[in-house]
Amino acid sequence: MHENRYRRMHATLMTKVRVLGVGTVSFLAASQASAQVPLPGVIITPSPGPSAPMMAPPSNPMMPGMAPPPQAAPPPPAAAAPQVKPKVVSRPKKAVETAASDADTGNTVKGPGSTRIGLLVNGEPITAYEIEQRARLMALGADIQSRAQAKMKELATSESVNARWKQIVQDTVNANQGKTREQIMAILQEKQKVYSMGLQKQAVDHARSASIPAMRENAKKELTEEIIKLQDARRSGAMPDESMVEDLIKDLAQRNKMTALEFTRHFAGMGVDIMTLKARFRAQLAWTDAVRKQYSHLTQPSQRQLDQALVNFSGGQDEVELQLQRIVITVPPKLDQKSMAARLAEAEQLQRQFKSCNGVAALAGRVQGARHENMGARNVSTFSEPSRTMLLNAQENTMVPPAMTSTGIELYAVCGRKVIKAAEIKRTQLANEERQGTFERLSRNHLRKLLDSAIIENR
Repeated sequence: MHENRYRRMHATLMTKVRVLGVGTVSFLAASQASAQVPLPGVIITPSPGPSAPMMAPPSNPMMPGMAPPPQAAPPPPAAAAPQVKPKVVSRPKKAVETAASDADTGNTVKGPGSTRIGLLVNGEPITAYEIEQRARLMALGADIQSRAQAKMKELATSESVNARWKQIVQDTVNANQGKTREQIMAILQEKQKVYSMGLQKQAVDHARSASIPAMRENAKKELTEEIIKLQDARRSGAMPDESMVEDLIKDLAQRNKMTALEFTRHFAGMGVDIMTLKARFRAQLAWTDAVRKQYSHLTQPSQRQLDQALVNFSGGQDEVELQLQRIVITVPPKLDQKSMAARLAEAEQLQRQFKSCNGVAALAGRVQGARHENMGARNVSTFSEPSRTMLLNAQENTMVPPAMTSTGIELYAVCGRKVIKAAEIKRTQLANEERQGTFERLSRNHLRKLLDSAIIENR
């Protein structure tokens, strides 16, 4: 009787598995693959700094889906590729065939030891390994969703996957004799999830690998332009400090909730050396600085242009800019009500003792654990309530009442007030847009000239 009961339960499970099992794996995998971004869970576009004149986001956002430096200068924009073909010198056919790089033949280049030269740009080599790595980096940003979904469907309906899943079900049932049907189904559902995720990863990896060959020509083009940009930057004395590149990497790591080492290992796990990303950032930084040094005097818009653009401007809101100093009284995370009241009383005493902005620093020294900060000019709109309203209503040379914040008890001294008209705000915006557009145009033209005179040798 017990054996018959077991057989009936097994048959029921197998029937339900056929309905919920492979079908569910296919559905889960397809839906998860469709939701995938090129680099799941990782941000790779650096965040812009507080002000970055003549800079724009890179034209090729490296790793969509990864998070951006702690206000490190953002990498400059990669100028749009000019439609100009540089002079290319080809070696004799026989020599070319003999020296064809692994990247050219479509074979995978195994590691940095692969120093076979793929290109010479004004005498400077680009190795097959560099081409392969750049192609892999570019593939991380490729749209692989449809290809991954197709591969997932192929895997989920293949005989081998179905056979493997049936074997998992059989082994699970055999290993859990004596358990209820619901208990066994719960175990199978967990195994189904793991199996589905494995198939999904396999599909995504296959889709990315399949996109690499098509990326190689683009990788050659990008690397060629970067070599030319770096050569021009060296002539202009515009090479960035290496710490700027490291700061960008650290910031990307922090935005992805990783250490720099974890971020590097994450890249390596996807087959990309972190030096490849650093090389791209280095070239972008150098190029922006080089173009700025050579053409910054041409990027300033004329006042007449701005006046004409503002002729029909109306609307917008004026903004208030204050000269501020701040006293912060730190408060321990665990403080009883009596102690908190005492700290607030100290803050209120400081407010009553305030006489002028010249004495704010000395005032802060009267309370243990208080610190003084000269904040300079700040836009009131950047403050949260209740501080915003108190600052807007405060007169010059006064101190507003203390307010509790996440940093402690804060007191602001208003040392100056300036109203910025909406038209002036719009003028500043237009001026920045004009400078950026002029900079990008000069950047493209300059690169076009350099490409036109470059000697590029295919190896």
